[in-house]
Amino acid sequence: MPTFNLAQLELLRDSFVHLMVLISAVALLVVVGRAIPTGRCLFLLCLPIPLLLVGFVLPSTFLVLDVYNVGLMLTCLVDRFLLSADPRQLEVTRHLEKRLSIHQNNSVLITLVNNTHQPVRGWLADPLPEALQGPKATTPEIAFNLPAMGRHTLEYTLRPIQRGLYALGYLHLKFQSRLGLLWILKKGGRPEEVAVYPDLIRLQQMSVRYSRSSRSGELPKRILGVEGTQFDGLRTYAVGDDVRKMDWKATARLDTPVLRTFSSEVDQPILLLLDAGRKMASEIQGLSKFDWALNALLAFSSVSLGRGDQVGAVVFHQEVIRSVPTRSGTNQLQALLGALHDVQPEAIEPDYERVFLHIARLLKRRSLIVLFTDLIDPMASRTLMKSVQLFASHHLLLLVTLSDSALLEKGAQHPGDALAAYEKGVALDLLDLRRQALLALSKTQGAVVLDVPPEKMDEALIEKYLAIKVRNRL
Repeated sequence: MPTFNLAQLELLRDSFVHLMVLISAVALLVVVGRAIPTGRCLFLLCLPIPLLLVGFVLPSTFLVLDVYNVGLMLTCLVDRFLLSADPRQLEVTRHLEKRLSIHQNNSVLITLVNNTHQPVRGWLADPLPEALQGPKATTPEIAFNLPAMGRHTLEYTLRPIQRGLYALGYLHLKFQSRLGLLWILKKGGRPEEVAVYPDLIRLQQMSVRYSRSSRSGELPKRILGVEGTQFDGLRTYAVGDDVRKMDWKATARLDTPVLRTFSSEVDQPILLLLDAGRKMASEIQGLSKFDWALNALLAFSSVSLGRGDQVGAVVFHQEVIRSVPTRSGTNQLQALLGALHDVQPEAIEPDYERVFLHIARLLKRRSLIVLFTDLIDPMASRTLMKSVQLFASHHLLLLVTLSDSALLEKGAQHPGDALAAYEKGVALDLLDLRRQALLALSKTQGAVVLDVPPEKMDEALIEKYLAIKVRNRL
C-alpha cells in the first residue's frame, strides 16, 4: 500500500482546493454567465487527471496542475465575457396566429436579430405542449447561423391534435462561444397563449371553393347552386348560354336575344344538430368524431350563410349544452365559431327523444335539419329512428355519419388465424347493422343520409346541400 509524506498530502490538499475553485468557477458561469461547458471544454477539464497520479511521485506536478486549472478557468471567463457575443444583444421574437387550426400545419416564424459585430451559430428550442404537436413529437430544435449585425428568420409548423387554450413559454437559444469552450444560453421571446380552434384553414378553403363567384371550373353550375328555380331577372344572351331559357316575348320586343335568369331560394332556415355524446368521442385518423363533425359543421355554415340562408346550431347529449339561434348575415359564422369552438364530447349517452322534442317545439317554419351523429349499436339506431319522427313530417332531415375506415378494413381482410376471423365476423355484423339502420332512416323516415369518410365529410355535405337547394326540396 503506497504511503504519502506530509508534503505530498499538503500538495494534494491544495490541488483539491484549486480543483474545487475551478468547479465553482464553472458553476458560476452556468448560474451567472448563463453558459455550460462544451465537449471541448470537458475534454480540457479531464485532460490533466493523469497528472494527479504522477504528482504522488513528483510533487512538483501538482504545481503544474494548479497553473493549468487557473489558466483554463481564466480562459473560460475571457471567452464568455470578453470574446463572445453578448446574449443581451440578441433579439428573439415568435410570430404565430392567435387561433390555430386543429389537424392542420400552422406556421410559426421566429425572428432573430444580432446587434453585435460577431457572427452567432447555435440552436433554438421552443418547448411546446403535447397537444400542439402530437404524442410522438419532440420539442422543435432548429439550427441557425446569424451573421454579425444581421437578421434571420426560422420557421417550423405546429399540427395540434386537441382544441383548447394553451400556454407557450420562453424560447431557448444556445450558441457557441468564440473559442468553442462554452454554450452560451439565452431565454428570449415572451410567454403567450394560443387557442386551438376547429379547422379554420379548411373552412376558408371550402368557402372559396363553393363561393358563388367561383371560376375554378371544378364543379358544374348545377352543383354549385349558381342556378335555381326562383326568377331573378333578364339579361342579354351570350354565346354558350342555354337557349331553353330564352324569353321570346322580351326578345321580340327588344329585337335582341334575351334570357331569363334564376337563383336559388334564400333566407331558408337551417338547424345544425351536433351530438356531443359517447359515440362521438372515439377517434378516427387522429381526431375525434366530434372534431371531424364540428369542422364540417362550420365549413357548411360558411357556405350556406354565404348563400343567404339562416343558420343555427345546437350541441347536445342528454340535454342541450350549447345553442346558437338561427340567423343570417356575415356575423353569424363568428357567433357559431365563438359558441362552439371549445365544446368537448362527454361519455354520456345522448337522449335524442328529449332533445328533439324540445327543438321541434321551437321550429315554426319548415327547415333543413342537419344531424351529426354516429350509429354503432342497434339500441342507438332504434332510439334515433323513433326520435326523428318528430321532424319527418314537417322538416327535411339530413343525417351525417362518419364511416370508420378501420372497421371497413377489418370487414374486407382475409383472416389468417382464428382471432382475425372472429374480428372480421364482428366487423361484418356491425357494418350490416349500420347499413340496415341507415337504410331504414332513409326509407321509412324520409331522411337524406350521408355516410362518408371523415376527410370527405365537409365536401359531401356541402354538395348535398347545394343539390337540395337546386331541386328546391325545402
